[in-house]
Amino acid sequence: MLTRAAYDAAGAVWGSGPQSVYDELARPLVAAAGDLRGRRCLDVGTGAGAVAGQLRQHGADVVAADQSLGMLRPHAATRPPAVVCDVAALPFSAGAFDLVTAGFVLNHVDDAVGGLRELARVGRTLVATTFGGEAGVEVKEALQAVLEQHGFSSPSWYSELQHCPLHRPTVGQARAVLGAAGLRSVEVVQHDVVVSLTADQAMAWRWGMAQTAAFVGGLAPDERAALEVAGREALGDVGPVAFPVLVMVGQSS
Repeated sequence: MLTRAAYDAAGAVWGSGPQSVYDELARPLVAAAGDLRGRRCLDVGTGAGAVAGQLRQHGADVVAADQSLGMLRPHAATRPPAVVCDVAALPFSAGAFDLVTAGFVLNHVDDAVGGLRELARVGRTLVATTFGGEAGVEVKEALQAVLEQHGFSSPSWYSELQHCPLHRPTVGQARAVLGAAGLRSVEVVQHDVVVSLTADQAMAWRWGMAQTAAFVGGLAPDERAALEVAGREALGDVGPVAFPVLVMVGQSS
């Protein structure tokens, strides 16, 4: 899969770029999970472990899962035990976990209802997040223009994600998808998570994303330096960026 290859390429730089942003975005998900002490949790699409790490800090017994070995491998020393697998076919028995978490995973899934059913099969409670709208539009547009001036074009798989059912849904749309998957006691709440970024932090975030990491990583040193100079000029001062995060909670049938 092209998406898997892109995340494999991003794994080596994720920790020094997007990770600091996603650490903040994980907080409302973990808060919605309630008391985690002694609970057996599966963190699907764990990536560099933003959610898994916070689950462990709150006393959960965590197993991590991701389809990208390239995302898992660089963080082996700090993340919980992990398995490489697809969200559509988890290698666990029914009801194996008290809680299944999925931070910004379902927005990548064409069959969101099927993905939710698989998560609900292996866990009693599901807590997941997606974006409820675009975040940092001015930052993203400025850096996208800089990238394109240096020869970048967005990969086709990234454009196709815009059509996934849980890609920036409304609260009502997200609730309907969870209901269609058979989840009970569904709750969907939007949290505006504010992250303060310098220009360099904003570039590290955007350069390290799966759709851009391979391109930026393939630049020669002088090309990379020119890209960063252009990025700083385009951004100026950044400051706080608000991320609209939808936290989705449901119980398996």
